[in-house]
Amino acid sequence: GNTIKNVTMELGGNCPAVIFDDADIDKAVDATFGFKFYNGGQCCNNINRFLVHTSMRDTFVEKFKARMNAQLTLGSGLDKKTTLGPLINKAAIEKCEALVDDALAKGATALTGGARSPLGNLFYLPTLLIDMDPTMRMHAEEVFGPVAPIYTFKTEEEAIKMANNTNYGLAAYLFSENIGRTWRVAEQFEAGSVGINTTDVVSELLPFGGYKESGLGRENGVQGSLDPYLEKKSLIISSIQK
Repeated sequence: GNTIKNVTMELGGNCPAVIFDDADIDKAVDATFGFKFYNGGQCCNNINRFLVHTSMRDTFVEKFKARMNAQLTLGSGLDKKTTLGPLINKAAIEKCEALVDDALAKGATALTGGARSPLGNLFYLPTLLIDMDPTMRMHAEEVFGPVAPIYTFKTEEEAIKMANNTNYGLAAYLFSENIGRTWRVAEQFEAGSVGINTTDVVSELLPFGGYKESGLGRENGVQGSLDPYLEKKSLIISSIQK
């Protein structure tokens, strides 16, 4: 442009939710289920990767799948029974489909969904994937749709490495009842917002924005609402006699 302007950019994410072996599993399912399928999975700080401790995977998957079957009804927003609507456009559903197809081709298993719905061109079935691994495109690319991919880990160090193994860093979530672990892991997450035993990380009182390719600057809070309108000044004074 002709002039210099400050720019704040929120450019999306690839947010992980880490469920440790000392997590309250029901609390984890409650918090992650509703948030995952909020707005059909089309939310910038949505959970894109579920990293579940190997000892908790089967229990978590069973409870999560049961919730999907009981509470998700795909359909038109004009129908009061509908709880899950279409994706926003053709490009969105094509990307969602491509990422799921890539995962299935590389060994993932779809416990539910895994394909488009016959309801219409923009409807994708709510999908639960297991046997995921970091070689699949979905680990690196944001899936903007009703897809819940389940990865597993064995150690805390492995979980942190997997969570940070992305070019994005908008938000991250962790579930554990060990206070020491929650602080230790949260400090190592490369993300602008971290939810501990919650997915509610957006507030007008808190700065919201990301690390790495998730954007520049912050929204909300003093850092996002006031700081961009202020200028910093350095005042250097030599000795003054009077």
